[in-house]
Amino acid sequence: MAFRPALLLLLILLTGVAAADPPPDLVLVTHPDVPVESLDMKELRRIYLGKATRWPGGQTIRPVLLELDHVYDTFVDEMLDRTTENFTVYWKRMVFTGKGRPPRTFATVEEVAFYVSNTPGAIGYLPTTARREGLKIVAIH
Repeated sequence: MAFRPALLLLLILLTGVAAADPPPDLVLVTHPDVPVESLDMKELRRIYLGKATRWPGGQTIRPVLLELDHVYDTFVDEMLDRTTENFTVYWKRMVFTGKGRPPRTFATVEEVAFYVSNTPGAIGYLPTTARREGLKIVAIH
């Protein structure tokens, strides 16, 4: 009966159940005026791939990335469903062809929190342990 766990794993992977849950150690944050309370993974991917550029109501979406190695890797791999290499190549191609500008990047949690809390339309992510005063937490479903 060794095939049953393998079959169950295959079914989970094919239905996308395993990829639908956000990582437990990250929280999605926005500027307090952003008019959304939650995003699904598909919407989040569209934002970070530059395919969604406006919030409901027309405000410009301003995505940012936190470049701490393990946090960045987790976000890109688990929430954007890309490898970090694939994500970098995608944005290099978009810039080269004049089709977009990549999300701004910041080196520290404090820089991301400051930018997002002070920039209308901004969206980013932080470790769950980070201070989040002045930020709106957005649920991921």
